[in-house]
Amino acid sequence: LLVQKKFQSLASLQSTRQCTTTTVEYRDTKRKLAFWLAYRGTAYHGLQYDLNPNVPTVEREIETALAKSGFIKETNLGDPSKLGWKRGSRTDKGVHSLKTIISLKVAHKWKREYLPNEVKPDKIVMEWKYSIDDQLTDIVSTLNEKLPTDVRIIKAIPVGRGWNPRGELVERTYEYIIPASILEGSLYYSDRSQAVELMLSFLGTHNFHNFCGKIKKDGFQLRNTGKDALDRVQVQQEKLDKMKDRRELPYIEQWENDYSPVDLMWRHMMQLEVHDININGSDFVRVILRGNSFLYHQIRKMMGFWVAQMKGVFPTWVSPLVIDSPLYFHVPIAPAEGLFLADCKFMDLDLQNIKLTPEEEQLLASFKQNMLYPRIVEDMGSSWDIYLSNLDKYGIKDEDVEVLKDILVKHEHKQKMKTQAKLQRDAERE
Repeated sequence: LLVQKKFQSLASLQSTRQCTTTTVEYRDTKRKLAFWLAYRGTAYHGLQYDLNPNVPTVEREIETALAKSGFIKETNLGDPSKLGWKRGSRTDKGVHSLKTIISLKVAHKWKREYLPNEVKPDKIVMEWKYSIDDQLTDIVSTLNEKLPTDVRIIKAIPVGRGWNPRGELVERTYEYIIPASILEGSLYYSDRSQAVELMLSFLGTHNFHNFCGKIKKDGFQLRNTGKDALDRVQVQQEKLDKMKDRRELPYIEQWENDYSPVDLMWRHMMQLEVHDININGSDFVRVILRGNSFLYHQIRKMMGFWVAQMKGVFPTWVSPLVIDSPLYFHVPIAPAEGLFLADCKFMDLDLQNIKLTPEEEQLLASFKQNMLYPRIVEDMGSSWDIYLSNLDKYGIKDEDVEVLKDILVKHEHKQKMKTQAKLQRDAERE
């Protein structure tokens, strides 16, 4: 009865207040939002904003749409740092995405209401609370009207001031599409189980030094993102200079005695799947890859190596050495056109379980079927021709086969000893 009386009193007070004062207002301020983006990367030099206005990027298109819609001030144009602009992950030139999250401060007249926050015995504590769900839907629609058709905002989500998508991002899922015609007459069709097993050999934690761009002795190649980036890279380079790059180590004896892998190249693969798929009447092979993070060109080189194995360029037995040993192998890189970011997962539970409305789900599905897949099919033909024409530059020399097989025996023995030692340590802890 006491609770009932309190809420009756609350309703009475609220009713009285509505009659005498304004309980809704629109406050002109900034709020931090996370935007779910989908884009086709063919026309862009990647996602990340570039200070050079002649370099087209997805984030520059987003900035232009925000400015045209009045959601950022003209004084903030050209300097994303003033907006607290952050991104969960980056994609390279020509790479597509169905779920990239960026965050920034958006200027708008935000709706808020004067509502009860707490009921006390002697009074009702009122508080201004923002009520912006409808406004978020309108913002997404307004921005999509200003954006080119190959960039879509799927959803806007309010986040806290200190929220950083890159720090919160814990998993990324990519998809890679391969024309089935590329694999005709290959191991993929003659022994599907072995082909899939070779793909699954990437699962787990490995040093992917054979599946990334080379480390340059004179420093990193950077986008023009400002002074801070250059300072950060100099620190990273100083750390790298203290480590020995063993990627081209030719002898197993040196590896056993003096190998220290470059820390930046360790990555963990959580999921790998291989499926057949039909797109607009054409057959393709779809590979799903999920991991905590990926190196530059890692997925394209993984796919390039796997397809080369299917074609017989690399023998199947060499996989453990290419994936797990410090020996350097020159592997081909697959075309960028078949790669896109399909999903990402955050530590923040609210963002882990983002619920799309039926309209948002339709927008995302339509973009994938009508904008992304057709362009992938259209673009990849000539790029795979180039890949195939260069395959004769790769593989294992006949004179190296016996040497590598001897190394493989040592390598497998060493891996077995490591596994046994780990099991023993685990047993001792128990």
